[in-house]
Amino acid sequence: MEEEKKARIQLVIGEEQKQYLTSSAKRENLSVSAFIRKLVDEHHQRHKELELEAAARELFAEYQSNEELTAFTALDGDEIL
Repeated sequence: MEEEKKARIQLVIGEEQKQYLTSSAKRENLSVSAFIRKLVDEHHQRHKELELEAAARELFAEYQSNEELTAFTALDGDEIL
């Protein structure tokens, strides 16, 4: 698997944030950079999941109110030969 190209960024954080990142990265046996990438990936994944949940709720409401989408549910479970 080809490794994704990484971009260098610079950020300014507080001392408490720096201590948190350093100690957390050490606990997970990661560099601070790898730990931050992991945090960003986890946050991004959660954001995508929330978007999917919202879309599913919206589609479910449409499914419940649109008779054209539920017209064939009466056939569910019937054998078709």
